[in-house]
Formats: sequence, structure tokens, C-alpha cells
Amino acid sequence: DVCSSDLLVEGVQPGAYAVSSSSPDYSPSGAPSVFQVTAGATPAKLEVRMIALSRISGRVVDGRGEGVARAQLEFIGAGRLLEESTDGTGKFELRLLPGGYTLSVVPPIGLKPPNPETDNDRVMVWTRTFYPGVSLPEAASKIVVQPGRVISGIELKLQAVPVHAVRGVLLNPDGTPAPKVAITLSEEAGQPVQRTESQSGGAFEFPAVVDG
Repeated sequence: DVCSSDLLVEGVQPGAYAVSSSSPDYSPSGAPSVFQVTAGATPAKLEVRMIALSRISGRVVDGRGEGVARAQLEFIGAGRLLEESTDGTGKFELRLLPGGYTLSVVPPIGLKPPNPETDNDRVMVWTRTFYPGVSLPEAASKIVVQPGRVISGIELKLQAVPVHAVRGVLLNPDGTPAPKVAITLSEEAGQPVQRTESQSGGAFEFPAVVDG
């Protein structure tokens, strides 16, 4: 799983140099090597190690099993955050460093809402979903990636959750209504930001707020 190749570079002027490497299938292992070139000295010998990347692919689907286009994926692991979007059929593919990853997906703006619950017609919305198909981050399962391996067939099904209407009145410091003021509602678990504007009398409403 380590790339090996010999390379000779001639005609290098004296001085301090840093060497790095790049490849679509490998990633450098460790920090760039720094070395000194001195006139008349023996050639500098360097060893740059690269580790094989893994390839992961899969699909994001809705409750009907249909692919979700332009859904935003987040892979958190190996000390980094990687983002990727699904294509027009809901598929995705990217290369990862070895390690354990938490995968989540945010539904795209404008996605057709899920059907209401059959027993009470309660309004539902799509929510950030964690692999293998849960809405709570503590219930997520990690995907373990080995060097140079291929993981395919990952399917992440968007979860739907019931919503609440949040209504209120915005007031100025003196207690008078504050109309035409922009109001933003955001939530730590990564739900899309909601925006509205206070109306006459300062009234405002967020019609689709999930638990949190």
C-alpha cells in the first residue's frame, strides 16, 4: 500500500529545499521533507513515502428509494472534513485517507417533501441523516477505510422527521412592534438555516422546525 519509485534530479543549485509529491491515487505520508544542497557534496538522498488512497462510492436515496441529486455529503474522520455532492442520479464517489469516518448527508434545498404520516397527517420534512440511516449523530456507525481498498454500494436513505411551527412577536427595546426585520433560525445538529421576516405588528413564524 506504499508507492515506490526512483527519481534523479540533476543541476540543482545550492540551498535549502522542500520536496513534496502528489498523485490522484496516493497521499503523502507526513510533512514535506526539507533538505540542504551543498556545492561539491555528495548527492542528497531522499525518501518520500506516500500512502494509497481508498475509493468509496454509493448512493443517497429518499423514502421511495429514488436517487437524491445535489445532496451534500460530509465525511468526518482522519483529522479532516471532506465534502462531496451527489450527481444527478444520487450517486457519489471520492477518495479517502485510511481511517474511521462518520458520514452524513444534508437534503438539498427544494427537495420534494415526504408524504405526511398516514395515521395523523402530521407534516414531515427531510433531515440531516447519518450512516447507516439515522437522524441522531450518536446513533451513527463509522465507516472504516483501509489503505488502497474499494468500498462500493454504500446506500444512505434520507430520514424524515415531524416538524413544529414556531411563532412569536419581535419587539423593539421600548416594547413597540418591530416589523420588516430579518430573523434567522439555525440548529447545532446541522439542519438547514431558516430565514423569515417580521410582519406588521412584529409577528413572525417558522412553519417547519424539527426537534432540537
